[in-house]
Amino acid sequence: MTEQKVIVTTDPPKHWCRKMRTHWKNNVGPDKCYITEEEAMGRARATLEAYPELDAKEIMDHARHSWVNDLNCGMQTPPGYRLTREQFVQNMWVMVNQPSFRQRASEMTAKVMQHLDKEKKGYVTRDQYLRMSKKRLKEDDVEKIFDALDETKSGKITCEAMEKAHIFFFTDTTDEGHPFNLLTGPLVD
Repeated sequence: MTEQKVIVTTDPPKHWCRKMRTHWKNNVGPDKCYITEEEAMGRARATLEAYPELDAKEIMDHARHSWVNDLNCGMQTPPGYRLTREQFVQNMWVMVNQPSFRQRASEMTAKVMQHLDKEKKGYVTRDQYLRMSKKRLKEDDVEKIFDALDETKSGKITCEAMEKAHIFFFTDTTDEGHPFNLLTGPLVD
Protein backbone atom coordinates (compact mmCIF):
# COMPACT_ATOMS: atom_id res chain seq x y z
CA MET A 1 0.00 0.00 0.00
CA THR A 2 1.37 3.41 -0.97
CA GLU A 3 1.56 6.06 1.70
CA GLN A 4 -0.77 9.02 1.29
CA LYS A 5 1.46 12.11 1.07
CA VAL A 6 0.55 15.27 2.93
CA ILE A 7 0.93 18.58 1.14
CA VAL A 8 2.79 20.99 3.42
CA THR A 9 1.59 24.56 3.00
CA THR A 10 3.61 26.31 5.71
CA ASP A 11 7.23 27.39 5.74
CA PRO A 12 9.43 25.83 8.41
CA PRO A 13 10.04 28.05 11.47
CA LYS A 14 13.45 29.72 11.84
CA HIS A 15 14.52 27.71 14.89
CA TRP A 16 13.72 24.45 13.10
CA CYS A 17 15.68 25.61 10.04
CA ARG A 18 18.71 26.24 12.28
CA LYS A 19 18.54 22.65 13.47
CA MET A 20 18.39 21.32 9.93
CA ARG A 21 21.28 23.56 8.82
CA THR A 22 23.23 22.17 11.81
CA HIS A 23 22.30 18.65 10.73
CA TRP A 24 23.55 19.47 7.20
CA LYS A 25 26.78 21.06 8.47
CA ASN A 26 27.69 18.08 10.63
CA ASN A 27 26.66 15.41 8.13
CA VAL A 28 27.55 16.97 4.78
CA GLY A 29 30.13 19.61 5.70
CA PRO A 30 30.29 23.21 6.88
CA ASP A 31 31.36 24.62 3.52
CA LYS A 32 29.32 22.35 1.23
CA CYS A 33 26.32 23.98 -0.46
CA TYR A 34 25.18 20.77 -2.16
CA ILE A 35 25.52 16.99 -2.07
CA THR A 36 25.15 14.40 -4.82
CA GLU A 37 23.93 10.82 -4.49
CA GLU A 38 27.48 9.62 -5.12
CA GLU A 39 28.73 11.75 -2.21
CA ALA A 40 25.91 10.48 0.03
CA MET A 41 26.91 6.90 -0.77
CA GLY A 42 30.53 7.84 -0.03
CA ARG A 43 29.46 9.10 3.38
CA ALA A 44 27.75 5.76 4.03
CA ARG A 45 30.98 3.96 3.09
CA ALA A 46 32.91 6.26 5.48
CA THR A 47 30.47 5.30 8.24
CA LEU A 48 31.26 1.66 7.56
CA GLU A 49 34.98 2.39 7.81
CA ALA A 50 34.47 4.15 11.16
CA TYR A 51 32.14 1.43 12.46
CA PRO A 52 33.24 -1.83 10.76
CA GLU A 53 30.91 -3.89 12.95
CA LEU A 54 27.85 -2.43 11.17
CA ASP A 55 26.03 -4.43 8.50
CA ALA A 56 27.36 -3.05 5.18
CA LYS A 57 24.34 -4.05 3.09
CA GLU A 58 21.94 -2.54 5.62
CA ILE A 59 23.87 0.76 5.78
CA MET A 60 24.14 1.09 2.00
CA ASP A 61 20.46 0.16 1.49
CA HIS A 62 19.49 2.73 4.11
CA ALA A 63 21.64 5.38 2.42
CA ARG A 64 20.00 4.74 -0.97
CA HIS A 65 16.51 4.69 0.55
CA SER A 66 17.21 7.89 2.49
CA TRP A 67 18.55 9.66 -0.61
CA VAL A 68 15.34 9.04 -2.55
CA ASN A 69 12.63 8.92 0.10
CA ASP A 70 13.88 11.33 2.76
CA LEU A 71 16.23 13.79 1.13
CA ASN A 72 14.42 14.03 -2.21
CA CYS A 73 10.77 13.50 -1.16
CA GLY A 74 10.43 10.18 -2.98
CA MET A 75 11.73 11.39 -6.33
CA GLN A 76 14.37 9.56 -8.34
CA THR A 77 17.12 11.97 -9.34
CA PRO A 78 19.34 11.87 -12.42
CA PRO A 79 23.04 11.00 -12.04
CA GLY A 80 25.02 13.97 -10.78
CA TYR A 81 21.93 15.72 -9.34
CA ARG A 82 22.91 18.24 -6.68
CA LEU A 83 20.71 18.60 -3.62
CA THR A 84 21.33 22.04 -2.14
CA ARG A 85 21.28 22.86 1.55
CA GLU A 86 18.14 24.98 1.06
CA GLN A 87 16.37 22.13 -0.76
CA PHE A 88 17.46 19.76 2.02
CA VAL A 89 15.85 21.98 4.68
CA GLN A 90 12.61 22.25 2.69
CA ASN A 91 12.55 18.51 1.92
CA MET A 92 13.14 17.64 5.58
CA TRP A 93 10.20 19.88 6.51
CA VAL A 94 8.03 17.93 4.10
CA MET A 95 9.36 14.61 5.46
CA VAL A 96 8.69 15.34 9.14
CA ASN A 97 5.14 16.38 8.29
CA GLN A 98 4.32 13.06 6.61
CA PRO A 99 2.21 10.46 8.46
CA SER A 100 5.02 7.88 8.23
CA PHE A 101 7.68 10.06 9.88
CA ARG A 102 7.25 8.86 13.47
CA GLN A 103 7.31 5.22 12.38
CA ARG A 104 10.50 5.79 10.35
CA ALA A 105 12.09 7.62 13.30
CA SER A 106 11.16 4.72 15.56
CA GLU A 107 12.71 2.18 13.17
CA MET A 108 15.92 4.18 12.80
CA THR A 109 16.25 4.64 16.56
CA ALA A 110 15.79 0.89 17.05
CA LYS A 111 18.65 0.26 14.59
CA VAL A 112 20.94 2.68 16.43
CA MET A 113 19.99 1.02 19.72
CA GLN A 114 20.78 -2.44 18.30
CA HIS A 115 24.25 -1.18 17.39
CA LEU A 116 24.86 0.31 20.84
CA ASP A 117 23.19 -2.35 23.00
CA LYS A 118 25.15 -5.37 21.82
CA GLU A 119 24.31 -7.34 24.98
CA LYS A 120 20.57 -6.70 24.40
CA LYS A 121 20.05 -5.34 27.91
CA GLY A 122 17.39 -2.87 26.77
CA TYR A 123 19.44 0.20 27.64
CA VAL A 124 22.68 2.06 26.91
CA THR A 125 24.99 3.30 29.66
CA ARG A 126 26.49 6.77 29.91
CA ASP A 127 29.91 5.40 28.85
CA GLN A 128 28.46 3.64 25.78
CA TYR A 129 26.59 6.78 24.74
CA LEU A 130 29.66 8.96 25.31
CA ARG A 131 31.88 6.66 23.21
CA MET A 132 29.38 6.70 20.34
CA SER A 133 28.73 10.43 20.42
CA LYS A 134 32.17 11.88 21.12
CA LYS A 135 33.25 11.43 17.50
CA ARG A 136 30.86 14.19 16.43
CA LEU A 137 29.90 16.14 19.57
CA LYS A 138 31.67 17.97 22.38
CA GLU A 139 31.78 15.96 25.61
CA ASP A 140 29.85 18.55 27.64
CA ASP A 141 27.07 18.56 25.01
CA VAL A 142 26.94 14.75 25.14
CA GLU A 143 26.61 14.97 28.93
CA LYS A 144 23.71 17.46 28.62
CA ILE A 145 21.94 15.24 26.10
CA PHE A 146 22.46 12.11 28.21
CA ASP A 147 21.20 13.84 31.36
CA ALA A 148 18.04 14.92 29.50
CA LEU A 149 17.57 11.39 28.12
CA ASP A 150 18.12 9.76 31.52
CA GLU A 151 14.93 11.05 33.13
CA THR A 152 15.14 8.54 36.03
CA LYS A 153 18.83 9.38 36.71
CA SER A 154 19.72 5.68 36.57
CA GLY A 155 22.79 6.13 34.36
CA LYS A 156 20.95 4.30 31.57
CA ILE A 157 18.87 5.34 28.58
CA THR A 158 16.32 3.23 26.77
CA CYS A 159 15.36 3.01 23.13
CA GLU A 160 12.14 4.86 23.99
CA ALA A 161 14.12 7.77 25.46
CA MET A 162 16.37 7.92 22.38
CA GLU A 163 13.33 7.82 20.10
CA LYS A 164 11.78 10.69 22.05
CA ALA A 165 14.96 12.74 21.55
CA HIS A 166 15.14 12.06 17.81
CA ILE A 167 11.48 12.89 17.27
CA PHE A 168 11.89 16.05 19.36
CA PHE A 169 14.91 17.12 17.31
CA PHE A 170 13.07 16.77 14.02
CA THR A 171 9.66 18.06 15.08
CA ASP A 172 10.08 20.73 17.77
CA THR A 173 9.88 24.24 16.36
CA THR A 174 10.05 26.47 19.45
CA ASP A 175 12.18 25.21 22.38
CA GLU A 176 15.56 26.71 21.51
CA GLY A 177 17.22 25.82 24.82
CA HIS A 178 16.43 22.11 24.99
CA PRO A 179 19.46 19.75 25.10
CA PHE A 180 17.97 17.55 22.36
CA ASN A 181 18.67 20.40 19.92
CA LEU A 182 22.34 19.44 20.27
CA LEU A 183 21.91 15.92 18.87
CA THR A 184 23.84 16.82 15.73
CA GLY A 185 26.02 19.53 17.28
CA PRO A 186 25.79 23.15 18.45
CA LEU A 187 23.17 25.05 16.46
CA VAL A 188 24.47 27.17 13.59
CA ASP A 189 23.18 30.66 12.88
